[in-house]
Amino acid sequence: MNTKDKLKKRVESTREKYEDLDAVSDLGDSLDIEYRVRHDGTINEIVLCEASGGPGIQVLLRKGVVKGVWSSARFSSPISNESLLDELFEHHRSLFQEMRFQGE
Repeated sequence: MNTKDKLKKRVESTREKYEDLDAVSDLGDSLDIEYRVRHDGTINEIVLCEASGGPGIQVLLRKGVVKGVWSSARFSSPISNESLLDELFEHHRSLFQEMRFQGE
């Protein structure tokens, strides 16, 4: 199995994990969470890091896609569980707001 095939398998496995979730509480912690914020303070995208190194796997909640990178190989797969993606986005958005206002 080459790198592209291994990457595809990992991305599809991550997509299936998100497709099968029933609630936000069923999801474990991500390695990292990236908040992409516009100049007006609104969140444009929330990216959950599911794996890093070889391969790097990210879940983009607003776009509803799992993206993977491993060396020069790249692969993406859409997540169809839109209601859960919306719930996850709102959950992480509220956490971001709480963290932001704690510093004030």
